[in-house]
Amino acid sequence: MATNEESMTKLALFQKQQNIFRIAKAFWFSVEQDWHQQLKDFDLTINEYMILVVLFEENHLTISEIAAQGFMHISTAMNLCRRMAQKELLFLEKNEHDKRITVVELKEKGRKLVEQVHQELDFSEAVIEKSTKKIEHMIGIQPTFNDLRSVIRDVYGKKF
Repeated sequence: MATNEESMTKLALFQKQQNIFRIAKAFWFSVEQDWHQQLKDFDLTINEYMILVVLFEENHLTISEIAAQGFMHISTAMNLCRRMAQKELLFLEKNEHDKRITVVELKEKGRKLVEQVHQELDFSEAVIEKSTKKIEHMIGIQPTFNDLRSVIRDVYGKKF
């Protein structure tokens, strides 16, 4: 049977984990609302934008790699890539050695769209600060950018 001290330690750990979860959830909710509003002017969803950015950084990726780097299910990545290929933003090609693998490349139109989004939208730390203020209003805690980055790196690794 757990002692009173052990129970308090477990409760404190549980509360800390819940605060981290709430901060992460609130941050994503806040960012998602802001990005959705800004990206609709470019006729892009958040996931479509993530795919374009991933390909902008590394132009020649498989659907699986895009899904992993864009934090989405592989079927979501495939469906969105097909849709963006129809818009002439991407080029899809089956791997010549393994037809189950689809390789995606960013077309010039897609590259120009990413550049346009980056020129017209504000992705500065001021925007992140504004989002953390919203989190404070939602859950009573204002995380710093480093707090958020730490949570993301703990979950997804140092690449992020």
